[in-house]
Amino acid sequence: MPFFHQEIQVTKENRQKLFADFLKENYDDFGDVQAFGLRTVHGGTHFKETTLVTNSVVETLEQLIHLAPLHLPPLLSTLKQVYTMHPITPCYLAFDTAFFAELPEHAKLYPLPYAMAEKNIIKYGFHGLNHRYCCEKISIMLDHTPSKLITCHLGGGASVSAVENGHCIDTSMGYTPLDGIMMTTRTGSLDPSIVLQMVADLNGDIDEVERILNQQSGILGISGLANMQQATEERDFNPRAKLACDMFCNRLCKTIGGYAAVLGGIDGLIFSGGIGENSSFVRGQIAKQLAFLGIDLDIVSNDVVTKEDRIISSSSSSATLAVVHANEELVIAQDISRMFLESFDV
Repeated sequence: MPFFHQEIQVTKENRQKLFADFLKENYDDFGDVQAFGLRTVHGGTHFKETTLVTNSVVETLEQLIHLAPLHLPPLLSTLKQVYTMHPITPCYLAFDTAFFAELPEHAKLYPLPYAMAEKNIIKYGFHGLNHRYCCEKISIMLDHTPSKLITCHLGGGASVSAVENGHCIDTSMGYTPLDGIMMTTRTGSLDPSIVLQMVADLNGDIDEVERILNQQSGILGISGLANMQQATEERDFNPRAKLACDMFCNRLCKTIGGYAAVLGGIDGLIFSGGIGENSSFVRGQIAKQLAFLGIDLDIVSNDVVTKEDRIISSSSSSATLAVVHANEELVIAQDISRMFLESFDV
């Protein structure tokens, strides 16, 4: 099944209108479309694989809005627009949380009263579609699956996953995408008491606390710069840019090192996402700090600028290091194609 792919640039304010216009403008092109697929950030504990949309699926997602209030309402609105214009064309949802659905309990649960876990206050994990893609892609590149693999999705949001024999056993994002390593505008993990202090200092303004944690922190909060590329470019003459780079790499390295311990070693390390794919500096720093594990970077391969996926470790490295360009769209398309064709099995 071929799939239709076109990118449109949207913002929080115009995304619904742009998508509606996109559907209308391309209506004729969709005449032969057999199915639609939508990336879905959160499936709670209910959805563990790409799923055909039904009324009951929509009702369940409406009950999960509190878990992803910024993402699920636009998703549901988009679904409505799709079905308004194409009422008989099936639509599938691919969940970013599905890759982590089988995390072991010791990784999934927080050390809170157990009753809170029974209320589904647990680690869900995010960026799962790309972590899964990275695992599948490296298997093709090497003609085998590394048994102790660490995948790094490093973009505006960033997360790291430990994958053992193809199964994720831990991941850095948790109950929400705010957890884990330092990100472009998000804090990542921090002492919960800091949040309590912020609530007190801001007279209980939870919305402002949330805005600071999600939109005013991370690389932006430390350096005042919009992203890692700018921070890297200014690190030699801007102390705060250097500090942001050092903090990001330090936290990323600690997470990778921790997962290497959890896995009992490491034989594959993948960099993906905007930072992972484009920042030779970040990749170089991580390889340098992990040299004690026998990791060795091929400097020429690391520094080359290309859109091609590639191995960047030397032949003497104890683990394969690779750059894999994120491709959630392909994962969604492949899932939908498989499920669509399976629906015709006798």
